[in-house]
Amino acid sequence: MLKYFKLKSHYLIIGLLYLSSIVKAQTIDTVDTKVQQLPNRNYEIPPRFKDVSLNNYLSNNLAAKITTPLTAYCVVNMFIDSTGKIKNTQILKSLSRDFDRKLLTTIRSIHGLKPAIYLSHNVNVNLVLNIVERTDSVTNAIKIDSWKYYPTAEATDTTEKIFTLIEKAPEYPGGWQAYYNYLGENIVYPQKAKQNNIQGKVILTFVIGKDGHINDLQVLSSPDDDLSIEALRVVRSAPAFIPGIQNGKPVRVQFTIPITFSL
Repeated sequence: MLKYFKLKSHYLIIGLLYLSSIVKAQTIDTVDTKVQQLPNRNYEIPPRFKDVSLNNYLSNNLAAKITTPLTAYCVVNMFIDSTGKIKNTQILKSLSRDFDRKLLTTIRSIHGLKPAIYLSHNVNVNLVLNIVERTDSVTNAIKIDSWKYYPTAEATDTTEKIFTLIEKAPEYPGGWQAYYNYLGENIVYPQKAKQNNIQGKVILTFVIGKDGHINDLQVLSSPDDDLSIEALRVVRSAPAFIPGIQNGKPVRVQFTIPITFSL
């Protein structure tokens, strides 16, 4: 009789584990499905708040309101129009009722947000934020990542895997020094930034496609919007690269580069 109950418990545990995996898969699928169904818009400069990124602002403000460590993750979408107004905030994946409430309160308190920019124009964007745990028992820090995604019409071969390390890296005609020479010779220091003595590094990330052209261009950090727009312009206008090669075939490769503006 005892043996029978042990065996039955064993089956019960397996059943619970299997059910848990199904629920987890359904949760991930539901979030991805919701994201894919959003009306999307490309952007090169994400929404910013004052002198810090929106991600950092939310991280700092949420961390001060959380008294217990996070044990899961939350996904939230914000529609930010071309004037910087936040509308239709949605929790795509809930963490807890208390955390969701604090998150929404923090988002609704934001005023003066700078809108996303694409090709030097302010644009509407659905910004999806993934809020996850960062193990830190002292500061109880919260990590927030923004997800960039595209509608089918604007997708740039997004179904292909993006590499960071490959057998043969992309090459600029004449070498990487020639590429930096090109950037230096073609950058025009923005007049307004020059007058206000604004200097610093603009960090850009982009993907060199299988045809050697640059796409998925985005600013990761910058001291000033005018510097960002100029850095984007000159990188976008550069001649195509010789594409990277993996297993004998051209592939998409991601790069991150700094462009320093100095007076």
